[in-house]
Amino acid sequence: MRIAHLILAHKDLDQLARLVDVLRHPGHCFFIHLDARAPCFAQAVAHFAKAADVTLVTPRVRCRWGHFSLVEATLQGLRTVMAQATPFDHVNLISGQDYPLKRPAEMERYLAARPGCQFINFFPLHANNPWTQQGGPYQALQRIEGVHLAFRSRWLHLPLKRKMPNGWTPYGGSQWWTLTGPCVQWLMQRLEQQPAIKRFFRHTFIPDELFFQTLIMNSPFAEQAVNDNLRYVDFSRANPTPPAVLLEADYGELLQVDKLFARKLEPRRSHHLMALIDRHLLGRDQPVEVREPEQAH
Repeated sequence: MRIAHLILAHKDLDQLARLVDVLRHPGHCFFIHLDARAPCFAQAVAHFAKAADVTLVTPRVRCRWGHFSLVEATLQGLRTVMAQATPFDHVNLISGQDYPLKRPAEMERYLAARPGCQFINFFPLHANNPWTQQGGPYQALQRIEGVHLAFRSRWLHLPLKRKMPNGWTPYGGSQWWTLTGPCVQWLMQRLEQQPAIKRFFRHTFIPDELFFQTLIMNSPFAEQAVNDNLRYVDFSRANPTPPAVLLEADYGELLQVDKLFARKLEPRRSHHLMALIDRHLLGRDQPVEVREPEQAH
């Protein structure tokens, strides 16, 4: 099985290299988008220079929270994935702070047993959902119907009501997903054929939690969508802010979930948790050496 791991990263080159190492498997390739604001691109080029399974995505996008730039970085990665000579069966969108909970061969068996499934968290914005009671621009429909203009870290929110492209029903959900190659191919072709879709979403609020859900749930692949992105994330507590950074104490909970990845982990604070995962879930007799991480802020 061919799997493309599309990784969005902005810091901790050492942790990123560790993530790639634990996911290495025949037929698996890595497409890494490093935030254009991260100064360690030259070090990343040097580190992965001899890695035939790693492609650093260029041009790089300056990514800011809540901006369309996060969607654009993902699309830039997907263009690189789709340009490969041999197509991929699945594409995993993960962050540099994710860590696998299954061995690569187990991931393949999991996906092969569920052919055609699109694993993505989603909910219609017009129905009751986690954002319904939020205020201001964070309210579910306001995120997508209003006009949101970004100036670096500042926002101007205009409470106007816009119509969705193609009369689509708007959806939201988590940024991260696992999609099939044919679904990604359809998505990229649709965006090329209809540039107005991207223009519309450029003025939505936190579009990385809207864009792919809306496209997929208004596509021929909607019936194949499984409302589970196969990621364990803990939004129930702040450590220091939600979602919580996972620690050694969370290991027991990770043993109970049937997920492909956990997030978010940090190299210093999650040091012991990653060692437990390496040894007991990933079956690594020699856990990856934990070195002092190189920061890439």
